[in-house]
Amino acid sequence: MPAKPAAGDVHVELTEGDLTDRLNQRLAGQSLGSTPLGTATLKTLEARLRTGQMQFDGKAQVGGREVPLTMSSNLAVEDGRPIVTVHDARAAGVPMLEPARESIEDTLQQHVDHEVKRLSMRVTSVSIADGKLVLIGSHAP
Repeated sequence: MPAKPAAGDVHVELTEGDLTDRLNQRLAGQSLGSTPLGTATLKTLEARLRTGQMQFDGKAQVGGREVPLTMSSNLAVEDGRPIVTVHDARAAGVPMLEPARESIEDTLQQHVDHEVKRLSMRVTSVSIADGKLVLIGSHAP
């Protein structure tokens, strides 16, 4: 169950649509690193927010062809900052190599960091439930 914001807390809610739009604007065309099938470049992503997890389906350009891309990740809070962990990343059903998974994780982390900085926020709680990502925190000094 998500934490309830206290008086004076910042409460930010992102929907699947918000996250999908922002990620595609920011990440489409970015390299995802090397895979067993060749270098992968992100074409599109669609976010699905389910209890405790961010899941993404999309398409990547790999080895000259378009292939399906799937990822699952979660967010935890450390020192006022949401930390992204990608648990699984696959291109055409094939697990991506560790450097490619780390590249995706770094790219998502940069996006999350950008959003938190844009909101001038120190995060105390993150929750992911069906269709929503909720950040609760305070205004950063």
